Amino acid sequence: MTVLVTGATASVGRLLVDELVAANAPVRALTNNPEKAALPGVVEVAKGYLGKPETLPAALHTIDTVYLAPLPAYVDEFVTCAKEAGVRRVVVLSGEPAEDEKQGNPSEWHYYKIERATRTPGSSGHSCDRDSS
Repeated sequence: MTVLVTGATASVGRLLVDELVAANAPVRALTNNPEKAALPGVVEVAKGYLGKPETLPAALHTIDTVYLAPLPAYVDEFVTCAKEAGVRRVVVLSGEPAEDEKQGNPSEWHYYKIERATRTPGSSGHSCDRDSS
């Protein structure tokens, strides 16, 4: 099954793409600018961005597993889209203290939001195809 990698051209996402390709895993990379992505030829490229939820349904089509680069402002929309697309597993880049937003460095609280949203996906009231303008 194809793995969707978000943030596929950033530092962690690009390394993950390379590791998945080396393991002969099918990869779809989400990128805002496919022409400049410089991804390996075996990678399927999906034009889109987590901050533009209307681009996610096509990118998530037939995807079972997603590597989710953190973008807290749009995590609820992503979860809605992933659930609608039938995604079964989401792997997130996280950090400490992801268990409690009240502990640790406030700059790391975004990890808490991401983990909370992906662990307990519920009805966020967000639409997968909402217009972000």
